[in-house]
Amino acid sequence: MTLTGASYCLPYKVSRRYWPDSVPAERRANLLAQFQRILSALKDEIHDIPIELPQATSAVSTLGLKRYEDSLDALVCAWVGSKYLEGDAVPYGDHTTAIWVP
Repeated sequence: MTLTGASYCLPYKVSRRYWPDSVPAERRANLLAQFQRILSALKDEIHDIPIELPQATSAVSTLGLKRYEDSLDALVCAWVGSKYLEGDAVPYGDHTTAIWVP
């Protein structure tokens, strides 16, 4: 949310059914739009990210999008880690566990 400036958690997980009434092609297009939003925000922070997302009209299945989700997750984690190292992240949680947010 911090990275993209969104006020809500972006619906980008392949395994979740965010758009239950959508046909598979619409669902893939929606997921790819969210992937693009995240990737664009990452590219503002990290240069030379070698990820090319497929077109919504490509033959990639919804399950085939999982590798892109995983790549974006890894990059977001790396970005959060870099913000932590720079002192630009704060913990949310308690003395036993926390999530660090830039």
